Amino acid sequence: MVQDGLKGIDEAVYKTRESAKYCKSSQARKQRFLSYVSHVEIQSTRILQQDIPTRWNSTYMMLDCALYFKKALIHFQKVDANYVHCPSVEEWGRVEKICKYLKVFHDVTLAFSGTKYPTSNLYFHRVLQVRLLLQNEMKSSDLFMQKMACKMYEKFGKYWSEFSTFMAVAVVLDPRYKLQCVNWGYMRIYGQHSVEYELEFSKVKDALRRLYEDYASSHSSSSNVIPTANASNANEASDDFMMDFDSFSMEQSNVAIKSEVDMYYEEPLIPRGTNLDILSALKSETVEAIICLRDWDFGEDNMDPQMTML
Repeated sequence: MVQDGLKGIDEAVYKTRESAKYCKSSQARKQRFLSYVSHVEIQSTRILQQDIPTRWNSTYMMLDCALYFKKALIHFQKVDANYVHCPSVEEWGRVEKICKYLKVFHDVTLAFSGTKYPTSNLYFHRVLQVRLLLQNEMKSSDLFMQKMACKMYEKFGKYWSEFSTFMAVAVVLDPRYKLQCVNWGYMRIYGQHSVEYELEFSKVKDALRRLYEDYASSHSSSSNVIPTANASNANEASDDFMMDFDSFSMEQSNVAIKSEVDMYYEEPLIPRGTNLDILSALKSETVEAIICLRDWDFGEDNMDPQMTML
């Protein structure tokens, strides 16, 4: 999906790749480039990066690094007639736009890959962030960004339609978010009181009730385990993005309690900034639900033996 977006700046990517190769092709050129970095007063321990063309995140880091050294590369072009691959002003502009765009995807990828056993409650906010980014860019007045977002959404939309309910159910089982997070997210995507909002939100509530009824009929009740406070929040969506949810959750009023599952929804949220060990904070049957949701998503064949033991 991201590779499709990068196709829109093929020429700029090619020039950036060739620029990195040229500047690093010999020790003499490396030294000259470093002197130009000092000349344009760039203070950094970073170096130009070359990418692996088949890995979009590697290409993103190369582009981001080239942007940082933009002034030095432009100066290099002015003083070296053999350096002919410096991007044009228009191409630099497109690289800058797409780097801001791809950073969201890069951060999401790091969040998922940075955890050895990512439980399914981690996905909703991150994928929601991607959905909103694409949704906003599809309405952009910048035709280049609009076209790129529309092309990427063609694939993303298929994933969203298949897995959004699954991810929503998983995040409800996290006591920091519950149903309020899904409500907030769907309101931002579909608009409050829209037909699509009502339909998708109903799907989640129906799925949760079916899940609860299934566990209620096959498991005896279990006492809560006291949450621990030593787990990392490295996989939370960015604070700037989730601060809107924090404000939203504080404004919500309680509603009538109709069942045990409704009681769970309406209990106060655990503060989002809490360093929560999610598997220790929940009832054993809820933990099993989160693990099973992840297993169903990835398939039993891909399970790590240690994960299976859980």
